[in-house]
Amino acid sequence: MTANIKSGSSRSSSPRTLSPQSVRCHKFAPSGRVLWTFVGSEGDHLVDDEVQYCSCSHFYYRVLGDKDSTCHHLESLKLAKVANSGATFAFDDSEYAPFLTALLGDLSKEYGLARDQSHESE
Repeated sequence: MTANIKSGSSRSSSPRTLSPQSVRCHKFAPSGRVLWTFVGSEGDHLVDDEVQYCSCSHFYYRVLGDKDSTCHHLESLKLAKVANSGATFAFDDSEYAPFLTALLGDLSKEYGLARDQSHESE
């Protein structure tokens, strides 16, 4: 199932076609912690609709810069929750820190923030 979503932009923008199946729910037990990610063509993004946050560059530059009200990843998460679609993955709480470390490492690489480890041994 795909949906046409208009960005909540103050400027006119073209609709994006997104798949709610790109949304991933990561549930950790026994704590009940839940993390949401969006798997997209430009990499994975951490998404939190409760605090209206996404790790994508559009959110950083356009939403935080008051040019748009939201990003398409947050809109896709809302649609996936309403449609009860997307994939859910179960984890043990002991996997929470390694999961976050891996996700943040991927985000760091995406934004060119990864440390150059070739000089660390010198």
